[in-house]
Amino acid sequence: MRRTLRSEEGASLILLAIMATAVFAFAALTVDIGIMLLARTQLQNAADSAALAGASVLAQTAGDQIEAKEVALRFASEHRAFGRGSGGIANRMTAVAMDAGDVTFPQPTSIHVIAERSSARGNAMRSYFMKVLDPKRDPAIEMSASATASALDACGTGCVKPWCPPDRWVDANKNNKYDPNPTSNKGEYYDSYATGYNSPGDVGVQVVLKYRSGSSTMVPSYFYAVDLPPVSKGTPTTGANAYRDWIAGCPDPSFLVEPNDLLQIEPGNMAGPTRQGVQALIALDPKAKWDVSSKRVIGSAYSRSPRIVPVPLFDPSIGVLTHTGGRKKVKVVKVAMFFIESVNSSGNVTGRFVRISAADSATPCARQGGQGFLYQVKLTE
Repeated sequence: MRRTLRSEEGASLILLAIMATAVFAFAALTVDIGIMLLARTQLQNAADSAALAGASVLAQTAGDQIEAKEVALRFASEHRAFGRGSGGIANRMTAVAMDAGDVTFPQPTSIHVIAERSSARGNAMRSYFMKVLDPKRDPAIEMSASATASALDACGTGCVKPWCPPDRWVDANKNNKYDPNPTSNKGEYYDSYATGYNSPGDVGVQVVLKYRSGSSTMVPSYFYAVDLPPVSKGTPTTGANAYRDWIAGCPDPSFLVEPNDLLQIEPGNMAGPTRQGVQALIALDPKAKWDVSSKRVIGSAYSRSPRIVPVPLFDPSIGVLTHTGGRKKVKVVKVAMFFIESVNSSGNVTGRFVRISAADSATPCARQGGQGFLYQVKLTE
């Protein structure tokens, strides 16, 4: 009995069993949990992509939830994640398929999507080693990811063109002047949202921006040539060469033009530089054109044609501001997006209003009503 108790025979087997358990535990961590984390990331990427794509559709179609849902489902299916594959093969990379019920709309301008792997859908993942550690454990691994994205109006952006026409007002007496009168001209008024150019009503509307010298009075659809940057954001660069360069490109992307900025009017005759700058801009993407049926630019060599440009509009109720000893100025009320179609010898620019996404640095609008020509799509959950 004493010899038996002192014997160490079989101790190595016990130690081996303990070590084997530890090895399986580490395997569970490195294999099962590793695959779970990877699959969770894959599902989250699919959900984020679907939500952002759906929100973009909401912004571009004035809130068409049917099309937004279709696009969200399609974008999700273009992603792949670990899950049960065809024939019951476990942990294969398969497309992330969502049902229509996985896409909802918490707000008219936001979309919520859920991407999941579950037993109910027959695509749950399967653990390899956790079952060994816990024989009673269900080998199926279920997980889900969700995302919410919203389309937000943006009111300020960079790289604007050096033009500034007045926003639209109700010219009740048809005299091309902003002259409301409580007695003789009661119907004349201006409101940025009620009368001004806005989305979606004006998307695709063709307008002709006509050059107006700095000494002329304000007239609808006529633009003033302006110097950039705004007077409060640097020293405006003057002259025909700088003006032409701003039309053809973006010499300084470091600042934004947004509501309440003051833009200095360039007094010289800019009809020639306008024509030259626009011709250079059109030459960057000569095959781009406006498709009336879809209300979109087609034929472009770019994902976003360089002929789609931001144009600031000034407040017609304020008009042209004259400062003693300085140049005339106009006050920005909004920024429109404009697809340039052509320019004539007089410097008149023909184009159409468009609604398009803005850069991340763009300024959000104080009022979010889906009426801006610029929007941002962001994940909000």
